[in-house]
Amino acid sequence: MFADLPFRKKRFIASKCQIVELKKGDVIYNEGDPPDHFYCMVTGRVEIYHPAYGKNHKRTIEYVRKGDYFGSISALTGKPHSVSARAVNDSAVLRVSVEDFKVILHKIPGLGVLLSRSLSRRLGKKPVKEIFESRIIAVYSSGDPADSRVYAVSLAKELKKQSGKKAAIVASGLIKNAGEVSPKLSEYTGENHYVIIDVSPYDKEAGMEIMKQSDAAHMISPSDKRSLRKTAVLAGKLERMFGKYASQNISVILKEDSCYKETSYEDKFAILSRGIYATLSDDSDIYKKTISRIARETAEVRIGLALGSGAAIGLAHIGVLKVLEEEKIPIDIISGSSMGALVAALWASGLSIAEMEKMAYSFKSKLRTLFLIDPALPVRGLVRGRAVRKVLEYYLGDKTFHDIRLPLKIMACDIRTRGEFVIDKGKLVDAVMASTAIPGVFEPVIYGDTQLVDGGIIDPVPVDILSRSGVKKIIAVNVLPSPRDTVGLARKKLNIYNIIVHSFQAAEFTIAVNSCQQADVYLHPVPEAADWYEFYKGKLFIKTGREKAMEKLPEIKKLVSQ
Repeated sequence: MFADLPFRKKRFIASKCQIVELKKGDVIYNEGDPPDHFYCMVTGRVEIYHPAYGKNHKRTIEYVRKGDYFGSISALTGKPHSVSARAVNDSAVLRVSVEDFKVILHKIPGLGVLLSRSLSRRLGKKPVKEIFESRIIAVYSSGDPADSRVYAVSLAKELKKQSGKKAAIVASGLIKNAGEVSPKLSEYTGENHYVIIDVSPYDKEAGMEIMKQSDAAHMISPSDKRSLRKTAVLAGKLERMFGKYASQNISVILKEDSCYKETSYEDKFAILSRGIYATLSDDSDIYKKTISRIARETAEVRIGLALGSGAAIGLAHIGVLKVLEEEKIPIDIISGSSMGALVAALWASGLSIAEMEKMAYSFKSKLRTLFLIDPALPVRGLVRGRAVRKVLEYYLGDKTFHDIRLPLKIMACDIRTRGEFVIDKGKLVDAVMASTAIPGVFEPVIYGDTQLVDGGIIDPVPVDILSRSGVKKIIAVNVLPSPRDTVGLARKKLNIYNIIVHSFQAAEFTIAVNSCQQADVYLHPVPEAADWYEFYKGKLFIKTGREKAMEKLPEIKKLVSQ
């Protein structure tokens, strides 16, 4: 702004200025505050935003960097600030009081004309759809430094591929000391959407400062207890630095090592006192898929899949998954209610489509299906559910949510509060049993200090869980029969089980249709006159799921490529 002024005028302006040091997270002014100063950036980044927008979420207007100025409208008009400003990194800002700013403009009127023209252009611009935002990710390994280098390079490449934006890899050795961190980072953020810094373990002071100034820290830890403890200590220090944003910004990534597989997840969790964000496999193909998933989450282009309730008709989900696998459609997070929860848990746990089909085809007749029913005294339900649990334990064993290949959210209903209960930790079998416990048919499942029943009665196709998790591309599969689909059921005999389930499904269908309106792609693979207990029609249901997925494949591919 002052570059073309003669030295004499620059010196006069300098006499009216202060250089102010800001810490990461410092609020410079809030929307509605009276005008105080005119600001110019020297180093660092500042976010200009509306603190409350829409559903109480802030709306970023722009990011200002070295050489940019802000606070000028209030300084010129004398009106309160219409936006808020906060430091994204440790920053240095040149500050001029409103009174001195007016003196400068009176002394150098040409500067006022220049500023007015600039403001007119800025105010006259149409809203920009995309704000240039840089995200700094520090990568650190508590084991072999080569792990962080490989990860940093892989993540940068994948971020560029998935987002189509610029990504830079920076070796922390280019930053000589802690004092250079913020100025150096501001150089890279001006031109790159993603800056991935491979943090050297040899310069601890500069390394800690880099992680402090970064927007996120990815900490790679080997599986042995010594490395886990080292990672836990560092994570604790970073948590104190990041404060309330620690859970969003610090991610522990476990490096799978066959030498240390005896370290149980319980031990890992106890040492780390936090969840594991991802696990890097020795298998190169699985490693690439994990990096790809992390990149899509970072770039906010994750693809979510919501599988709905529908009892036996839910076997159609297997046909949908078969098409997604064949077409290499990436799924980054999956949610499920009732039968959708069961299929989602099996798939996320690593069961192949062939194995899932084999399981579905094992129910060859009505008689074979009856083996799943173990009657109970009708106090809390007609069926105990023990037979179903045995089948689930055969396929899922003792696997927990931390043993699966992608994030999984299972919907259940808290019978006491009548509210949703999202399960994303603990044993998979317990979660699936809770989500499939049809009220009146199965006994409620005791889960901690609450009692849970079928998630379908409150959210039959859990799209909203994915939206709340920040997923912006969602495929929803609703396998509940519509009123038209159930016309042929009128000729069938009704028993107590049919009356209960049909009543629930009638209400659930309307909820499901409304829920699926939030999704980008909607599938409804339901054969005519299909009924909830017909597990022996597995081939028909899977075939229907496959056919509907193929019909919607152009939409799905378009969603992925956007």
